[in-house]
Amino acid sequence: MLAVKMNKSFDKAAGNWIVETKRNGIRVSVILNNDTIMNTSREGNPFKYLSARFDADLRSIRKDYGDCVVDGELYAGSF
Repeated sequence: MLAVKMNKSFDKAAGNWIVETKRNGIRVSVILNNDTIMNTSREGNPFKYLSARFDADLRSIRKDYGDCVVDGELYAGSF
């Protein structure tokens, strides 16, 4: 989606904006293909240290949706 020029500045009080706090994490793509789970970085490098930490949840996703790619940001901390 391309940026759209607005006539007025950002007004959070107007209530029509969804703002997400920026977290400093790492981008992870998970490829679910048959019984294979592959965790990769944005550059395609494997994240071997993630092996088995989320496998049960990922297998559940694959069971519900079939072969797919799950893309997101991984971060740790307390909020």
